[in-house]
Amino acid sequence: MDIYSLLRQDHQNVYALFDAIDKNSDAGEKEHLFKQLKHELDLHTQLEEELFYPELLHSQRTGDRVRHALHEHGEIKNGLMKLETTDVNDPSWNEQFVKIRTQFDDHIKEEENQLFPQARQILSKRLEEDMLARVRRRRDELTGATATAGRAKAKASQVASSTSSRMREASRHYVSDQARQAAGQVHGVAEALRQTASSLEQQGQAGVSGYLGGAADGLDRLSSSMRDGDIDAVVHKTTEFARRQPALFIGGAFAAGFLMTRFLKSSATHHEGGYEAKYSREAH
Repeated sequence: MDIYSLLRQDHQNVYALFDAIDKNSDAGEKEHLFKQLKHELDLHTQLEEELFYPELLHSQRTGDRVRHALHEHGEIKNGLMKLETTDVNDPSWNEQFVKIRTQFDDHIKEEENQLFPQARQILSKRLEEDMLARVRRRRDELTGATATAGRAKAKASQVASSTSSRMREASRHYVSDQARQAAGQVHGVAEALRQTASSLEQQGQAGVSGYLGGAADGLDRLSSSMRDGDIDAVVHKTTEFARRQPALFIGGAFAAGFLMTRFLKSSATHHEGGYEAKYSREAH
């Protein structure tokens, strides 16, 4: 095999992919085949531009034709990039695909029928053999680099997924710890409400005492959910508790603070009054 046979073989591989895409109606398979087509064309054009065309670019007999071929390469690459960003189900996708194939057909006819025969007259056999070896070696380098990049991408994706899972788990543990701490605080509020309710009941304020007792029971149930349930359940139960019993969830805490303040003030006044009466009797 010489350099021209190798390049013709590349052309045939590309034609086979064009035909496969043209005959396939499945969008997913068509998209997969297009990725192969783009890879083959990118590889082929890079090999020609790096190793084949430079030997012919400065010859008076082939220079203009090589420059025209480079221009055609640019048009095909632009078409491929446009096609890559277009949904395969979009009608414009097929229109662009046909345009690229037509450009490729014209390019290959000129290259194989005109440029290759002229190149045979210019390049020595030794240079052709050296070019063939360099193209093969460069192809191995490029395909190996692509495979390595693919493996690296897959590995990076795997690591990212694993890291994300660990972060989610760590976050869940952190939130669980915070939920348990919050549960203890909610339980503390419930106990304060219960003590206030008991004191108010002793003072004959049964209505308010019952209200605070209900608030304490509701907060205790919420505390248990926060301590024992998973995070999603805690969020759900907290939301439901707040929605169904807003007075107990929000108003209860404010009422507890307000009533507790009033109770303590009342108790202080009561004791003050008792002391004053006691000292007044002792003075008399």
